[in-house]
Amino acid sequence: MVRNHTTPNTKAFLCAFGDPGSGYVRNHCPATCGVKDCSGIQSDMHFPVLLEKPSGSGNYEDVWDKCSWASKGGPYIACDKCEKEGVRGTCPVTCPDCPTTPGPSCQDSPLPFTYDQKKLNCDIVKNAPASFCDLGGDFSGAIINTHCPVACSVDNCTGQETNMYFEILISGVLKWKQCSWVMGRGENCATKCERSGVAETCPASCAQCHSNN
Repeated sequence: MVRNHTTPNTKAFLCAFGDPGSGYVRNHCPATCGVKDCSGIQSDMHFPVLLEKPSGSGNYEDVWDKCSWASKGGPYIACDKCEKEGVRGTCPVTCPDCPTTPGPSCQDSPLPFTYDQKKLNCDIVKNAPASFCDLGGDFSGAIINTHCPVACSVDNCTGQETNMYFEILISGVLKWKQCSWVMGRGENCATKCERSGVAETCPASCAQCHSNN
């Protein structure tokens, strides 16, 4: 919209618009506003980011925030945010060190998961990927390929983790959990991530736990 204004005075007015509280248009649209040196410049405006709603619902909503949002959560989480559509171009100062190629190598979870009320594991998936990888789990939004990305030949696992229910031994009792359990109530998240198979199954949650401790 700023670029499409053909009247120089109008464009100059728009580019100068803003204040320290709300941000400046020229920092959001530096090329359009004729900024010659963009070193160290990024948007200081609020902008919308399309994010999935909690609980793996598969529904999305626009969340308005500033570039400071992208820097929160530690390097692993921050780089995942920078891969959201438009964030890297809007926040180049915040996102310079984040990889533009696939991030940490994918790992299959060593823990069993539940599908169609049956207990399976990634070895079963590896032997018949066409039969399992695109199937949903036992709740809305769950996909088996998030639990077994190597078996399902997922190329980029940056910021991703299983959204399936997985089985884990806690105090001698087998229980079914989701990765939301890691940052939930109960014992410290670091203790949860030290349990066998949890760090490989919930890498994003465990990275967030690490950054918060």
